[in-house]
Amino acid sequence: MKYTNRFWLIIFVFVAVSMACNLGSFLSKSRPTIPVSTESAQSLEETARAALDNAAQAGVVDLVVDEAQVTSLLAFELQKSNQQFISDPQVYLRDGQMQVNAKVKSENIAADAMIIIEPQVDATGRVTFEIVSAKVGPIPLPGDIVSQIETGVNQIFNQQLEAMAPNVFIDSLVIADGLMTIKGHTR
Repeated sequence: MKYTNRFWLIIFVFVAVSMACNLGSFLSKSRPTIPVSTESAQSLEETARAALDNAAQAGVVDLVVDEAQVTSLLAFELQKSNQQFISDPQVYLRDGQMQVNAKVKSENIAADAMIIIEPQVDATGRVTFEIVSAKVGPIPLPGDIVSQIETGVNQIFNQQLEAMAPNVFIDSLVIADGLMTIKGHTR
């Protein structure tokens, strides 16, 4: 009798461990691979330029970008930087969030990384990005590293926006269904 109980206990432990190991992949939504292309990256630059030209002429900003454009631009910027740490980025624009997935590699260790960002527009018409989750593999990044990333993302975005369009007031930034829509006006 003891042998039978021990056998079932061992089977139960193996099943529980197997389920736990696969739970992350079971719970995570399978996302399609976003193709990276020079055409998409160039299209984003042209779309942004056209939106800024329209702001200068009509005083209105209306910019819509898609996942392929953002993913392509990020992939090419990473290539230009000659860093070897981050590769294969994928940027998903869904449900009010940017989900940035990539492969990270340091010496002999490689893992998947994911950062979930929620952009918000403040009362001054500036966009701030809050990182709501950041992981490498199943391990959450420490808070101080998340804060550094968040500060860097906010500084880079707002410096670029200020350099390209210093008189633009962002009214709204909406992320849904694979698109990011930015609406604003000139000050």
